[in-house]
Amino acid sequence: MSTFFSEDENMEIDRKRIRVSSQRQVTIPRKFFEKLGIGTEVECILKEDGILLKPILEDNNGHSAAEILKDLIEQGLSGSKLLEKFQAMNAKVKPAEKSMLNDDKKIALEAKGSGDDEIKDIFGN
Repeated sequence: MSTFFSEDENMEIDRKRIRVSSQRQVTIPRKFFEKLGIGTEVECILKEDGILLKPILEDNNGHSAAEILKDLIEQGLSGSKLLEKFQAMNAKVKPAEKSMLNDDKKIALEAKGSGDDEIKDIFGN
Protein backbone atom coordinates (compact mmCIF):
# COMPACT_ATOMS: atom_id res chain seq x y z
CA MET A 1 0.00 0.00 0.00
CA SER A 2 1.32 3.42 -0.91
CA THR A 3 0.62 6.72 0.80
CA PHE A 4 0.43 9.95 -1.17
CA PHE A 5 -0.51 13.52 -0.37
CA SER A 6 -3.18 15.32 -2.35
CA GLU A 7 -2.04 18.64 -3.77
CA ASP A 8 -5.59 20.02 -3.57
CA GLU A 9 -6.14 19.59 0.14
CA ASN A 10 -2.68 18.66 1.39
CA MET A 11 -4.35 15.54 2.72
CA GLU A 12 -2.94 12.03 2.96
CA ILE A 13 -4.29 9.56 0.39
CA ASP A 14 -3.86 5.79 0.61
CA ARG A 15 -3.66 3.79 -2.62
CA LYS A 16 -3.61 0.08 -3.23
CA ARG A 17 -3.61 -1.93 -6.44
CA ILE A 18 -6.33 -4.61 -6.38
CA ARG A 19 -7.32 -7.37 -8.79
CA VAL A 20 -10.57 -7.61 -10.70
CA SER A 21 -12.03 -11.15 -10.87
CA SER A 22 -13.39 -12.75 -14.04
CA GLN A 23 -16.88 -11.81 -12.72
CA ARG A 24 -15.80 -8.12 -12.52
CA GLN A 25 -15.60 -8.26 -8.71
CA VAL A 26 -13.08 -6.47 -6.51
CA THR A 27 -12.25 -6.80 -2.84
CA ILE A 28 -12.07 -3.54 -0.89
CA PRO A 29 -8.99 -3.56 1.34
CA ARG A 30 -9.93 -3.95 5.03
CA LYS A 31 -8.18 -0.71 6.02
CA PHE A 32 -10.27 1.26 3.51
CA PHE A 33 -13.48 -0.59 4.40
CA GLU A 34 -13.11 0.07 8.13
CA LYS A 35 -11.86 3.65 7.80
CA LEU A 36 -14.86 4.65 5.68
CA GLY A 37 -17.42 2.71 7.71
CA ILE A 38 -18.68 0.91 4.60
CA GLY A 39 -21.85 -1.10 5.16
CA THR A 40 -23.48 -3.43 2.65
CA GLU A 41 -23.66 -1.01 -0.29
CA VAL A 42 -21.53 1.61 -1.99
CA GLU A 43 -22.40 4.15 -4.65
CA CYS A 44 -20.49 3.55 -7.89
CA ILE A 45 -19.79 6.75 -9.82
CA LEU A 46 -18.30 6.72 -13.33
CA LYS A 47 -15.84 9.58 -13.74
CA GLU A 48 -13.85 10.64 -16.77
CA ASP A 49 -10.66 9.06 -15.45
CA GLY A 50 -11.99 6.21 -13.31
CA ILE A 51 -14.61 4.83 -10.96
CA LEU A 52 -15.35 6.33 -7.56
CA LEU A 53 -16.87 4.12 -4.86
CA LYS A 54 -18.58 6.03 -2.04
CA PRO A 55 -20.13 4.52 1.08
CA ILE A 56 -23.92 4.74 1.29
CA LEU A 57 -24.36 6.67 4.52
CA GLU A 58 -27.88 5.54 5.31
CA ASP A 59 -28.84 2.27 6.92
CA ASN A 60 -31.92 0.11 6.38
CA ASN A 61 -33.72 1.68 9.33
CA GLY A 62 -33.74 5.12 7.70
CA HIS A 63 -31.16 6.64 10.01
CA SER A 64 -29.06 9.03 8.05
CA ALA A 65 -25.42 9.84 8.52
CA ALA A 66 -26.38 13.31 7.33
CA GLU A 67 -27.82 13.93 10.80
CA ILE A 68 -24.47 13.10 12.39
CA LEU A 69 -22.59 15.28 9.88
CA LYS A 70 -24.96 18.20 10.39
CA ASP A 71 -24.45 18.06 14.15
CA LEU A 72 -20.66 17.88 13.83
CA ILE A 73 -20.54 20.77 11.36
CA GLU A 74 -22.69 22.84 13.73
CA GLN A 75 -20.06 22.11 16.38
CA GLY A 76 -17.53 23.80 14.09
CA LEU A 77 -15.65 20.69 12.97
CA SER A 78 -14.17 20.45 9.49
CA GLY A 79 -11.52 18.62 7.49
CA SER A 80 -9.80 15.65 9.06
CA LYS A 81 -11.25 16.40 12.53
CA LEU A 82 -14.77 16.21 11.07
CA LEU A 83 -13.99 12.92 9.32
CA GLU A 84 -12.39 11.42 12.42
CA LYS A 85 -15.29 12.35 14.71
CA PHE A 86 -17.89 11.24 12.14
CA GLN A 87 -16.28 7.82 11.77
CA ALA A 88 -16.19 7.37 15.54
CA MET A 89 -19.84 8.35 15.99
CA ASN A 90 -21.04 6.39 12.95
CA ALA A 91 -19.25 3.27 14.22
CA LYS A 92 -21.31 3.45 17.43
CA VAL A 93 -24.68 3.60 15.64
CA LYS A 94 -24.86 0.01 14.36
CA PRO A 95 -23.96 -1.69 17.67
CA ALA A 96 -26.50 0.52 19.49
CA GLU A 97 -29.22 -0.34 16.98
CA LYS A 98 -28.36 -4.05 17.22
CA SER A 99 -28.58 -3.90 21.01
CA MET A 100 -31.99 -2.18 20.86
CA LEU A 101 -33.24 -4.76 18.36
CA ASN A 102 -32.08 -7.60 20.62
CA ASP A 103 -33.86 -5.97 23.57
CA ASP A 104 -37.07 -5.70 21.51
CA LYS A 105 -36.84 -9.35 20.49
CA LYS A 106 -36.31 -10.39 24.11
CA ILE A 107 -39.38 -8.41 25.25
CA ALA A 108 -41.46 -9.90 22.44
CA LEU A 109 -40.41 -13.44 23.36
CA GLU A 110 -41.21 -12.86 27.03
CA ALA A 111 -44.66 -11.44 26.27
CA LYS A 112 -47.49 -13.90 26.79
CA GLY A 113 -50.26 -14.33 24.26
CA SER A 114 -50.69 -12.85 20.83
CA GLY A 115 -52.43 -9.65 21.88
CA ASP A 116 -55.69 -10.83 20.27
CA ASP A 117 -57.58 -10.67 23.59
CA GLU A 118 -56.53 -7.05 24.12
CA ILE A 119 -57.64 -6.14 20.60
CA LYS A 120 -61.05 -7.79 21.14
CA ASP A 121 -61.47 -5.87 24.39
CA ILE A 122 -60.80 -2.60 22.60
CA PHE A 123 -62.64 -3.15 19.32
CA GLY A 124 -65.04 -6.00 20.09
CA ASN A 125 -65.50 -9.07 17.92
